[in-house]
Amino acid sequence: RESDGTRTPRQCRANGRAESFSDCESETTTNEWFPSTNIFLKVGSMSMKPNAMNSRPREPNGCRTAGPMIQNPLQSPLPTLLVMGSNMGDRMSHLRGAVEALAGIGRIDAVSPVYESPPAGHLHQRPFLNLALRLVTTLGPVRLLMWCKGLEFAAGRRPGIPLGPRPLDVDIVSLGALAITKGRVSIPHPRVAERPFMTAPLADIAPSETLAGHDVTLAELDRRLGRADLEPVAGPDAVWSGAPDV
Repeated sequence: RESDGTRTPRQCRANGRAESFSDCESETTTNEWFPSTNIFLKVGSMSMKPNAMNSRPREPNGCRTAGPMIQNPLQSPLPTLLVMGSNMGDRMSHLRGAVEALAGIGRIDAVSPVYESPPAGHLHQRPFLNLALRLVTTLGPVRLLMWCKGLEFAAGRRPGIPLGPRPLDVDIVSLGALAITKGRVSIPHPRVAERPFMTAPLADIAPSETLAGHDVTLAELDRRLGRADLEPVAGPDAVWSGAPDV
């Protein structure tokens, strides 16, 4: 990679910036410092560097600076709805590790039951386990996105076939009443109203919530899409033993 002038991950670490998320994601080895999120990752575990989100935020490409509204920490905590899934390896363990790690960046108020759902996109793959949770955090959208991507990487996810198998997928569905489309940040999630594996667990924990840009509640979205292809396989205590602090 020297010939085209592109920095290697080691050079990225030396100057404190990553050329892109995929550059460092594709070349990072077992224990690596991930510069654009300031997270220390151990592949196959959820080990994170303490105070990981105190670094200066960058956009997902690691180079350009986002506008103040989405770059800076929020002045007051906001509730965020997240949906996660896994269909590789120990699926329940991947979900459990991600939930535990997210508890380090805010307060978990609610966790849904775990559902098994058929894969979307490439059908010749294992079914997914899915859940939703509500987290109250002061992280802005970009920092929250990069934290989620760091969790996926720590679980072993690497660039691959779109909608293909993955050990962990963490999607931001909403962040308060914010509506943002900038770079890789899209809030609310643009396809939530099309995916029963998202609306079902979301309706379990926030049935009366209406996402920005939508005119019906999550409970109504869940009713419209139905749950015919979903099977509840475990309760919230399978992934989160912490007592909610409501």
